[in-house]
Amino acid sequence: MKGNFILNKDTLDLFDHALGLLEDSIKEFCFITQDMLPETLVNLGLKDTLGELCNQISVSKELSAKFTFFGENKRFENYLEIALYQIACKLVNIAVKHAKANEILLLLLQEDNRIHLTVIDNGLIDTTNSQELQYIRSEVESLKGIIKINVQPGKGNEIGIEFEIAK
Repeated sequence: MKGNFILNKDTLDLFDHALGLLEDSIKEFCFITQDMLPETLVNLGLKDTLGELCNQISVSKELSAKFTFFGENKRFENYLEIALYQIACKLVNIAVKHAKANEILLLLLQEDNRIHLTVIDNGLIDTTNSQELQYIRSEVESLKGIIKINVQPGKGNEIGIEFEIAK
């Protein structure tokens, strides 16, 4: 909106204040919902929950989210499914909010001894230095996982997270 309208200083200050309040509300909403798990995660597992997340995101015409699954649909430890769901939500939020993406692809690969989540977006901005991404990196590493980040400014981002499962 700022680019399409001529705003005087007072109106611009009010507009910036309103945007700040909106951003604070979104952060608070994410903080609250992060602790609330969807029923599908508890009952059906990560595959169905990530698929439902993409369906909910794609309700908006401005944002397209697709989900692709490979492998064997099986359940993993609760802590791991919860962590991967929360990480997926955070990565989607980073893609939309910071990278200004309007297309997101979530890929989930499940095998007997590993689970791999990749989030790909068409974002325009390099998000590797974002505080949220640094938090995700430390969270993945604390769970003994691997995170790989491939950023191509102007072309998109690809973030892969993998956990080996001991048998």
